[in-house]
Amino acid sequence: LGLQGIVEHFGGKLCQLDYPQHGKPGMVALDAKNGRQGLIMKGMPDTFGVARYHSLYADRPALPDCLYETACILPPRDSKVTDDSTKPVIMAIQHKTLPVAAVQFH
Repeated sequence: LGLQGIVEHFGGKLCQLDYPQHGKPGMVALDAKNGRQGLIMKGMPDTFGVARYHSLYADRPALPDCLYETACILPPRDSKVTDDSTKPVIMAIQHKTLPVAAVQFH
């Protein structure tokens, strides 16, 4: 809930997945462009496995300007599903000027 609370606190919008991702495995990819790993993702591999346990997510187009995405979920390679459970959901954020960061996974 930390990521969701931070996004809402700074004026962002949350959306609900069609299918909750409770206890689902996923692969996260860092947004390492221009050194944008953020405080808590620095030193992590470019991709790594996580456990997802959420049904809400940060709406990428409505992410406040003061926040940036540091990681997202990768869609499964073998997935033929076209619902929103396979889209690249934001999995980590960082505030641009404050020491505020959060993840959306376990």
